[in-house]
Amino acid sequence: MVAPPKSKFMLVDVKQDLCVIRFTFLNKKKGASKSNPIEDYTTYTYYSITKSQLDFKAAMVKKSDIDLVVGTIITPIKLRFGPFDFSKDISVGSTFGVKYTLNQDKQAALDFLIGVGVSSVTIDSFSTKGKVQKNQDLLAFTPSFGIVIEMGNAQVGLFAGFDFISNANEIKYGWIYQAKPWISFGIGYSMFSFNIKK
Repeated sequence: MVAPPKSKFMLVDVKQDLCVIRFTFLNKKKGASKSNPIEDYTTYTYYSITKSQLDFKAAMVKKSDIDLVVGTIITPIKLRFGPFDFSKDISVGSTFGVKYTLNQDKQAALDFLIGVGVSSVTIDSFSTKGKVQKNQDLLAFTPSFGIVIEMGNAQVGLFAGFDFISNANEIKYGWIYQAKPWISFGIGYSMFSFNIKK
């Protein structure tokens, strides 16, 4: 039995000079008809070939270094500018982006992410130019983007983003950091990863 060119299969077992393989999907040819049927290599049928045949006629399919990732991100501390200030405004949100694998064995990767979430923003007399005398906590919409180093499922990286409180609160309190950029170190955990095949 001869398999069609470029057929893909899985190496199941190796015993001395014999290899057990299983085809993963059909290699369909264009122009097939009833008079010229295509051989059906199903995923439930196993075949035995010699190791020399495997080494000479087969090549390993390389996994793509690029994946799509979806996860969550937490930014516990923010550095704000104009004027410069430290902030404990915690942001929690979802992220998605592209992961580039650096080392398959150590599962090291570099992620380029876009995030959308909410923040607990503390406004005070300084950040409202005297309109608020006592500290108040408001919710803000927080888009962000960042670069993350990933080791296994753990993530740590540098993020930048913007906080937007509602228009009514902006008019009422005059928050000086409305829509101004901030920088933060983020920690997170990757939940899903989708491989892009080459």
